Amino acid sequence: MISIFNKKLEVHINISDVDWIKFTPREYEDIPNVIIEMKNGFDFIRHSQTCDECRKFVSALATNSLDWYISYNDKIKRLDLSTLNSKEYYNNHLTYTNSDYNYGTTIKLIIHPLSTDKVDIENYLQELLEREDYETACLIRDLTPIE
Repeated sequence: MISIFNKKLEVHINISDVDWIKFTPREYEDIPNVIIEMKNGFDFIRHSQTCDECRKFVSALATNSLDWYISYNDKIKRLDLSTLNSKEYYNNHLTYTNSDYNYGTTIKLIIHPLSTDKVDIENYLQELLEREDYETACLIRDLTPIE
């Protein structure tokens, strides 16, 4: 089972293992990402208009939030939701296709390079403070490690 969640907002979206949903982790790429393909004409955008948890996730796309995570294969990864649907390959994408071949929604989510480990977060915070990048340091300071 795949889960997308945000502990601060108490949002937990579970994606079941069904034959019309294909999940492809791509941790080996230069910028790691995951692809979720929902067939059978499933329109995630339309679904998010009636589902409160999915609406919160869709509204977080294209923001600098570091509070969203994805869990799969006993791994928890932080999501980088800062981009959405630009023409560049290494950005998040949320597309709905209405055709005979690929009828449904495809979601591409970028995995954030910042680990969920507490020691890594603290080391990165110190590095940001040394570089005097206080704006990013404020975002990192408020992170709590996922357990």
